[in-house]
Parts: sequence; C-alpha cells; structure tokens
Amino acid sequence: MKIVKDINKMVLRKVIEIIFVIVFIVGTSQIWRSEKTQEMLDSIALFSNTSNLSLQVKNQINYSMYPMTDEKAMEKLVPCILTVKNETYSQEEYTLVLKINKSSTLDYNYLHISINDTIYALNALTKEVTDNEIIFILDKDSLMADQKEYNIRLWLNTLAGNDLQAKTLSLQFDILNGATNV
Repeated sequence: MKIVKDINKMVLRKVIEIIFVIVFIVGTSQIWRSEKTQEMLDSIALFSNTSNLSLQVKNQINYSMYPMTDEKAMEKLVPCILTVKNETYSQEEYTLVLKINKSSTLDYNYLHISINDTIYALNALTKEVTDNEIIFILDKDSLMADQKEYNIRLWLNTLAGNDLQAKTLSLQFDILNGATNV
C-alpha cells in the first residue's frame, strides 16, 4: 500500500511539473508574441505615409484687398499665426505651403506675403501648378517633439489697380510630408 501511495505522489508531482512547464512555455510565448507584434507595428508605422505633424491656425488670414506699401501692411495687418507641431520623438520633415485655388479671380502676381516679418513677392516663391491649384512653398523644415510658429500676412502691392479689389481669392495653408515633392 505504501508503494502505491509513493507511486501516486510521484505521478502527481510529475503531472504538476508538466503543468508548470506548459504554463511557463505558453506564458513565455505570449510575451514573445506581444513583443514581436509591437515590433511589427512599429516597423509598419515607419513605412506608412501618415505624419505625426499637425497644423494649427490662429487668426485666420486677413489679407488686404486694398493696395498698400509693405511698411503699411506690416504695421496694419494682424498676422495669421500658423503653428506646426510634432508631439512625438520621431524626426518629421515637412513643407509648409500656401495653396491658391485656380478658381480665384485675383491675380496672385500682385500679392506680397510676409513670413515671420520677412517680405516676399508671392510670385518670387517656388511654386508648382496643378490642375486645380497653385502651390507656393513657404518653408521646409523638420521637427522632433517640438513646434514652430509662422506669422503670415498677405496683401496687394501698390502696383495693383482698383479693379483687383473686386476679385476673389480662395487659399489654404497646408503641411506636406517631407517625403512629398511639391
């Protein structure tokens, strides 16, 4: 009888050991699988076209439809404040652009723009013409866990005639992923 009890205890120990080994193997593989899944998700994120950048606009652009000198525009116009943000710790390249819809009737050749108090003739900036819009490059930069502010003013220069005051201008600011060619 004692031998049977000893055999039962040994079998019970072996069964318990086997159960512990199975639990250990399953638990370890689950941890390994979750780590590998996260690595896969991280690598997918590296190759996706989504960007970690955001563009916030404060004080919508209030462009002047009255011709004015550069000095007067800098003095009188309240700047539109654009903030490009990257709240992650990955370096993100971007291009800040101004898009003018081709349905606009105002000739952009008479527009001046100030970007952080530096004045440009809009037509002097690098641009790309598409089927629907004209895209002007305002800045190219990169950010990592940071933000950058742009103060933008837009106005008609003094060469514009009074007939341009009745024209329309449809525009939009945007950021493009750094890998995007304009």
